[in-house]
Amino acid sequence: MKSFYFLHGFLGDRFYFDAFIERLRILNPENRFFSYSLFADSVEPELSPEQGFSQWAINFNDLVKKNGASDNIMVAYSMGGRLGLHSFVQDTELWHSCHCLSANPGLINPDDITARLTWEDQWCQMLDELGWDEFLKKWNQQGVFINSDLSKLNKVELSKPLLKWALKNWSLTRHEFQLEQVNHPKVHWHVGEKDSKYMQIFELLKQDHKYKNIHIVPGKGHRMNSLPMDLFTN
Repeated sequence: MKSFYFLHGFLGDRFYFDAFIERLRILNPENRFFSYSLFADSVEPELSPEQGFSQWAINFNDLVKKNGASDNIMVAYSMGGRLGLHSFVQDTELWHSCHCLSANPGLINPDDITARLTWEDQWCQMLDELGWDEFLKKWNQQGVFINSDLSKLNKVELSKPLLKWALKNWSLTRHEFQLEQVNHPKVHWHVGEKDSKYMQIFELLKQDHKYKNIHIVPGKGHRMNSLPMDLFTN
């Protein structure tokens, strides 16, 4: 029996992977599936964005252990991938595999870090100033989402204060692992073939840091909520 843990990205919720989960459930009804809404007011305090990466990873792994022993598989998109990577590094033996969809392993260049912090401050300010519809429109207009499905992201009402905490505490600038720690046989990187920005990022990681397990997903842009089924048939 396998246990699948799904972590959505910014502005997502526990329903983000629903269609994929149903396909996996048909593949093997005995497997278990866990997903969470990290930006809803109902989120458990231990999994709230008010927790920094390290403490969140400890809390999440404790939850996985309480759910009982089995082959634990992580499927995590974008910001959720950052959380998943911290959980993996915190307890590598707990995880059978970690599948990161459109997840950036981190920033190194000081100029990139400064630019990212400015970018996050701007989005926090827009959360304060804009209504939901206008905020979502601006978010979806970002260049990284070209060639992506821009249908409604969530079914659960999200908390603006929690989203602001996530932009700060779960920032690309706050990663608490080294690039070498997540270049691991159990970690799989999934990049949409139409996601030109991330295709460039992972080409550099492959060349400069010898990253392995990079999978190009045909026909996909940055936003992904499923993977080829043959990855999970064994």
